[in-house]
Amino acid sequence: MPIEDATQKMPAKTGDPDGVAALSEAIEQGAGLPAVARAAGVALGGSVALIDRSSAVLAVAASSAAEEAKLLSGGAGVETLELRVADARVGELRLRARGPGPGEGLRRMVSTLLALELERARAPEWASDEAAGEFVTAVLERHKHVTRTGGRVISKEFDGGAVIFHPVDPALTLKVLTGAARALADGSVSSRFDNFVGRKMHGMFLQAGFTAVSTRSYAIQKLSPLSVATKRYIRSNAEWYGRTARPYLSDENQSRWANAFDSNSDACVLDRPDFYFSMIETVTTGTV
Repeated sequence: MPIEDATQKMPAKTGDPDGVAALSEAIEQGAGLPAVARAAGVALGGSVALIDRSSAVLAVAASSAAEEAKLLSGGAGVETLELRVADARVGELRLRARGPGPGEGLRRMVSTLLALELERARAPEWASDEAAGEFVTAVLERHKHVTRTGGRVISKEFDGGAVIFHPVDPALTLKVLTGAARALADGSVSSRFDNFVGRKMHGMFLQAGFTAVSTRSYAIQKLSPLSVATKRYIRSNAEWYGRTARPYLSDENQSRWANAFDSNSDACVLDRPDFYFSMIETVTTGTV
């Protein structure tokens, strides 16, 4: 009676251990994050997306636009690997493997290489985030210095604390907005801009020494039908909120939010005749 080979019942792990050498070479040669992502995809045997700690998508290696959309939506079959250097989170790797996926040792090796490369590539910009508030104050003081006595300085900003994406479920929108605010506050993500700068400008003008400071708020709105450029603008806003809020959203709510702005989804709201978008902008004026 023939003996059955039990190893044939176990699905082979995908991935290419030899691909780690190609990944290392791409990093050593400074080939750039897109090339590094492609090499990581070969090593891991699947589509990959490299995302930094501010939730910005830096590079994607996928076989098609449809595959890329599945990867970025974080749906079924997508695995998220946290990228860390020592105790610091520097980003994440999304993997949609072909087959059962790579072995644990290969995952760790590739993740470590990617984390180190991501930290090297993004460190200068991350350092500048910490100086953003000081930069705004310095800009205001510079404008005050070059403006004649009695002259006025005007600043128009947005404030992302009040945004409407109708007919998206208001409860879902509030969860996303709250999640984004919590992630920014606790350092889960690092944003390259201040999502709540509008409300702060009045105080910044006063701090800079302006007099007769006044602030006026108003809503900007977009109605259906939307131009291609307007859809792109609204979609980019929604995607930023979704990426930023991710640490505080369930998989279901992440999917619902992404589908609402995905033109390939039946749940997309951007082409609905009742679509309405609104957000707050502020205009602050100060006298020298």
